[in-house]
Amino acid sequence: MKSTAFPIPPIEVSKRNIAIFTIILFHAAGLPFIACETTRSLFLLVTPFNLVLSTVLLLWNHDDWSPSFVLFCVTTFCVGFGAEVIGVQTGYLFGEYAYGTVLGWKLGGVPLVIGSNWLMCIYCCGVIANRFPFNGWVKAGIGAVLMLLLDTVIEPVAMKMGFWQWENNLIPLWNYGTWFIASFMLLCLYYRLPFQKDNPVATSLYFTLWLFFGFLNFV
Repeated sequence: MKSTAFPIPPIEVSKRNIAIFTIILFHAAGLPFIACETTRSLFLLVTPFNLVLSTVLLLWNHDDWSPSFVLFCVTTFCVGFGAEVIGVQTGYLFGEYAYGTVLGWKLGGVPLVIGSNWLMCIYCCGVIANRFPFNGWVKAGIGAVLMLLLDTVIEPVAMKMGFWQWENNLIPLWNYGTWFIASFMLLCLYYRLPFQKDNPVATSLYFTLWLFFGFLNFV
């Protein structure tokens, strides 16, 4: 006898689905433990691993590993990390701030994973902004705004969780201005170099980060 039940569609196992599922799982699973003060310090220890894993899963879904793309990755990592070192050592770029111990090994007072974080965020914003029907300059501006929106939800949480600390617990306005300018410059490079500008994981990762830190702002 033929079954009249609705057939269950098969679940596609692909790089995209594995990456998105893993990213959402890690952030969703860690959220309640980080929100709770009694378990926070323990789960914050895996923050560097989570950042690196998210970046690896994102790049795993990038199919065009041309020399131009490698150049973009290396430049973004180095410029982002270098700007942070200058900022920490001088206080000129972003304001007076210092990194804590949560994010792991440091070089020049800056955790090494910060370079990975710059690459991950710039790449995600570049992919999202590329969907708009504008030229590269305008797309870079849109992407920089997306970076700024992400930074606004990360900053308060970062101070609360001990990622970094601002002088007198005040975030200077020029921090956001420098963040926007640095992001705009790196996104101009992103659109200038000839490589694939599509990645199915980027949008999911961006909004997962935004929701994750956005929720922690209310804890």
